[in-house]
Amino acid sequence: MQVTSSIAPPTFHPHASAAAAESNPTGSRSSAKSAYRAMNSGTAHHSVAAARSPAISSAANGRRCKLLRRIAATTIGNAIAARLVIVFHCLRLIRALITLHQTYHRRAPGTRLHILIRFLTCPFLRVLHAVPRDARSLLEIGAGHGVFARLAAARGIRRVAGVEPDMRKMGRVEGVTYIAGYDDAIRGTFDVIALLDVLYAIPAAQWDGLLTRAHARLAPGGTLLVKEQDPASIKNRWNRAQEWISMKLLRITLANAFDYESTEAFTARLTRLGFREVTAKRVDFGYPHPHVLYVARK
Repeated sequence: MQVTSSIAPPTFHPHASAAAAESNPTGSRSSAKSAYRAMNSGTAHHSVAAARSPAISSAANGRRCKLLRRIAATTIGNAIAARLVIVFHCLRLIRALITLHQTYHRRAPGTRLHILIRFLTCPFLRVLHAVPRDARSLLEIGAGHGVFARLAAARGIRRVAGVEPDMRKMGRVEGVTYIAGYDDAIRGTFDVIALLDVLYAIPAAQWDGLLTRAHARLAPGGTLLVKEQDPASIKNRWNRAQEWISMKLLRITLANAFDYESTEAFTARLTRLGFREVTAKRVDFGYPHPHVLYVARK
C-alpha cells in the first residue's frame, strides 16, 4: 500500500505577494525601511569598531610601553643607587683604615691587632654618622685607644677630647686631647658626648651618676651617644664569651662589672634623667655583636 503525505510543499505566489503589498503599502515600506536601517546600522557599527580598534590597541600598547620603560628605569636606577651606596661605604671604610694606620702604625703589634679587631667588630662609622654635622666639640668617655675620637677628629670636629682610666691604652693620638682618668677629670661643655661599650663595665647602680654628669656637661641642645649591646639578642651570648675572655683571661679590658639593660629600660632611664628625643636603634647588621645605638638630646 502506497502512503502519500497530506502536507503540500509551500508554493510561492508572486501575484499574491504583490497583492498583499498593494493591500498594505505603508506596512511594507515601513518594514523595508527598518530592515535597511538595521543593515546600515550594523554595517556602520562594524565599520566604526573596525576603524577604532587599531587606535585603541595602539594607545593601550603605548601606555604599556611607557609603564614598562618607567619600571625599567626605576629598577635600573635603584640598582645603580644601591651600588653607589656600597661603593661609598667601601670608600669610607678604606679611608678610616688609612687614618687608623697612620695614627697607630708605631704601636706594638699586639696593640695594632687589638685596634684592628675592635674597628672591624664595632660599627664606629655608623655611630659617627649620628654625630651632628655642626658639632664643634666632642668628648668620649672611656675612649680606650681613642679609635672613635680619632675618627671624629678626622671628620673635622675641631675640639675632641678623650678620657680613659686604663694607662696601658694611653698614647698620642693626632687631633685628640687625651686625659688619664674618669669623666670628672675634665671640665667644660661639649656639643657631643659619646660612651661606646663603657656602661656594661660599670655597675648599674653607678649609671645614673655618670649619665647625670654627662647631661650637665652637654651644651644646650647637645647630643649624647651611647653604644651598648642588646641583651635580648642571641648574639649577646658570643659577646659575653668574648668579654669574659678579654676581662678574665687576657685582662685587656679594665672592668669590674658585666651589666646590660634592655633597650626599653635604658630608654626610660635616659628620659627619667632629663634627656629628650631619646631613640634606640640596632646598628649591628653585618657585625657579630648586637650593637644598639642610643641617641638623646639635652
